[in-house]
Amino acid sequence: MNAKVLKTFRDKDTKSILRPDQIIDITEERFEELSSSSLGIFVEKIEEPTNGPKEEKAPDEELQKEIKKKSTKK
Repeated sequence: MNAKVLKTFRDKDTKSILRPDQIIDITEERFEELSSSSLGIFVEKIEEPTNGPKEEKAPDEELQKEIKKKSTKK
């Protein structure tokens, strides 16, 4: 899962310093540790986009009129 760092901290596993706005890949278990610390919340979950069907927007009426005009001209 991906998470966004909210506060600067040193990761106990990797020993690296993580800074706000960094995006990190962590396990659910590690996320729970970092989001329920007695020192505060260090990360927030980033929702992954779903690959559902995309909505198609209908063209504006003006655009439809222009298309009709062009297709009827000969």
